[in-house]
Amino acid sequence: MFHGSSKPLYVVFIKIVLYSVFATAILLLFTMEAKYNHGPELFGEESWTEIAQYSILGLSTLLLILSGKKNSEDSVIATLMAGMTTIAMIRECDALLDMDVFDGAWQAAAAITAVCTFALVYRKKDKLVPGILSFMKRPSFGYFVCCFITVFVYSRLFGRYGLWLDIVGQERFVRTVKNAAEEGTELFGYSVLFIACVEFFLESLLKKKDGGC
Repeated sequence: MFHGSSKPLYVVFIKIVLYSVFATAILLLFTMEAKYNHGPELFGEESWTEIAQYSILGLSTLLLILSGKKNSEDSVIATLMAGMTTIAMIRECDALLDMDVFDGAWQAAAAITAVCTFALVYRKKDKLVPGILSFMKRPSFGYFVCCFITVFVYSRLFGRYGLWLDIVGQERFVRTVKNAAEEGTELFGYSVLFIACVEFFLESLLKKKDGGC
């Protein structure tokens, strides 16, 4: 009886510790870049921070794909979200794609990904709305909402040129500082996304286990 009632609290504690370690590691990477990666490379397109963002988005996409494969009930919503994270990863690589492939390469890649995602979701469109409604009741949904607000709303507003002019003034304005604030906030948002995908994957495994029972 004691073990059964204390297990959920124990699991929550373990998760908090692990996610805190992950967040600390991300901040440590950001700190190391600020300390050692000076010059135009600092928080640029080929910076450690950008590479971390690509990696987190890639791992998040992989977790979503695995979630859909582990539980067929989650396949539609997992496919939809995997398409979104893939497009976000392509968007983060925009400068590299335009420079190394051709101008507008990232838009083309994003469009192809969007079309493929739509086609895959449309094949099971009858399961989309039930899947979304089910997803909204799960803990991972809150993480995804937090990620969306952090990356696509807060970080964009926080990185506004006008805001930083109001803070430091034209004579003391340093673009690297503005970029650091914006990229750091964005990196944290993507870290929350990864945590959301981990939770979603664990929920998919649990649903499969319960379904099997």
